[in-house]
Amino acid sequence: MRPMTSGASIVDLGKRCGRLVWPPACGVCGGATPAIEPTPGELVSLVAPGGDAELCERCAHALALGADDVVDVCSRCASPVGRFLGGPRCRRCGWCRHRRLGFARAVALGPYEGILAEAVIALKYRNRHALARSMAARLAPRVRSALSSSLPRRPAPVAVAWVPAHWTRRVARGYNQAEMLGSALAKALDVTPLPGGGLARRRRTPALLHLGADDRLAAVRGAFTPRRRARAALAERPVVVLVDDVLTSGATLGACARALRDAGARRVLAAVIARRTTEP
Repeated sequence: MRPMTSGASIVDLGKRCGRLVWPPACGVCGGATPAIEPTPGELVSLVAPGGDAELCERCAHALALGADDVVDVCSRCASPVGRFLGGPRCRRCGWCRHRRLGFARAVALGPYEGILAEAVIALKYRNRHALARSMAARLAPRVRSALSSSLPRRPAPVAVAWVPAHWTRRVARGYNQAEMLGSALAKALDVTPLPGGGLARRRRTPALLHLGADDRLAAVRGAFTPRRRARAALAERPVVVLVDDVLTSGATLGACARALRDAGARRVLAAVIARRTTEP
């Protein structure tokens, strides 16, 4: 008698067939991804029309090269710095030495250039859920390391929050890329997000890209408020990983971090895909 096919085998067969019928596209460039068998624990892309895989061979190779090219960064703001200023003993680099960031420290996969810049653009404008999971899986080890070094003697329960989008932008775009990344990072860290992502945006703020530092701070001042249910959750999980796609001036992340601290967060760690250091 032939052994019965398990449910898991049927699902696996369905996924393989789906990859043949609808070859998944790279989450960054949209190119074809290699038809390789997923290893145990590997993220599996959606097998449906329009489903996006993680990365094609070219983008995966570029990301691996970027990870191997270790850059010394400030342990407070994740800005690339000189060899003798980087590392765990660096408290404040030249950029953040005289700035009040609002969050305790920041973690990024790397500078906003090359493959990381492409990934941020794809996540922000192309609704790439699988790409968010891929970036979160790469970001999670760095967040764990930052949390363990920041709280070596007094570990505390951790929650995840993300920068909220105004409802008009959410309706127009159909999603919030920070929420996609934050939800994926929460799963990768095996922690629970704050209810509703922790924060709400009180008003629509202008695009900050072409604003100066002072105008950026003014634009987001008072723009974020903690959600009612998040206050109770913060009493139980006072350490928060605050997620966004990019850190530039720190105005948005700082305003969000201050709102979380006012609601009871004891410590806020910012986690982003890329660190952008060029400001107007």
